[in-house]
Amino acid sequence: MTENYQLKIFGEQVRKLRKARGLGQEELAELAELHRNYIGGIERGERNVALLNIVRLAKALEVPLSKLLEGIESMTSPYAGLATEDWALKTRELIEIHPLTPNEIYEVVIQVWREIFESNFTSKNYKIGVDLFPRPQIMGYFLHELIPLELTRRYPEVWRREEKATEKDLVCLLDDCFSIEIKTSSSNRNTYGNRSYTQLSTTGIEGKKNKSGYYLVVNFQKLNKNIPGSQLPQINLVRFGWLDREDWQGQAAATGQQAKLSPAVERYKLLQLPTLE
Repeated sequence: MTENYQLKIFGEQVRKLRKARGLGQEELAELAELHRNYIGGIERGERNVALLNIVRLAKALEVPLSKLLEGIESMTSPYAGLATEDWALKTRELIEIHPLTPNEIYEVVIQVWREIFESNFTSKNYKIGVDLFPRPQIMGYFLHELIPLELTRRYPEVWRREEKATEKDLVCLLDDCFSIEIKTSSSNRNTYGNRSYTQLSTTGIEGKKNKSGYYLVVNFQKLNKNIPGSQLPQINLVRFGWLDREDWQGQAAATGQQAKLSPAVERYKLLQLPTLE
């Protein structure tokens, strides 16, 4: 289910193939031109192996890359083998084991949204929705940054913001399985990612974020200069759940830059907050 889990599966596959060839760790290290300790770390699932080293291992073990990576993608989804009508129940189970409660997640989103409009900018005390009318991308950026910041402030020993390209937007320090990717949109209820979300990520390639895992999706109303300040835009929808990389669908056009989700995924794998408790 997590990148760490995938690394363990990869390590087990390396160990199995090494033993099948009758090689010790030191012998494999010599053939692959890698350090013995590095091989040991790989087999224990402790190393995020670079692509060039995966190629070296495949050559040393005399197997195709597909054999070395066998089983990784097929073992990542908690929805594997479930019928579509059973997805919602599985999503509820995943949410129930998450350290953040649905109500607290919803409360943080609403608090952050409200405080965006309460904040003053520059010495002139300019306000968003009164003096400033940022585009949806800017409003989404505020949510994307402030939600992790608020949860980090509340629980500094449990949560922190993303620091590396390989990390989710909100990182769980207790167990990376619970880390959260955040998506925001001014669409009434649709969820979008960039086209890279539809591209296969191979375990071991550094600098790539795992696209499977927990997601928080926030849909909000656009700012409108014609709406008086007393009628500021609202949050349309807050949803939480689990998405797999395979759930993302790229646009059909070759030049399309967005990825989207099917109606079934939107409905059953992202459940609306705060009605889950």
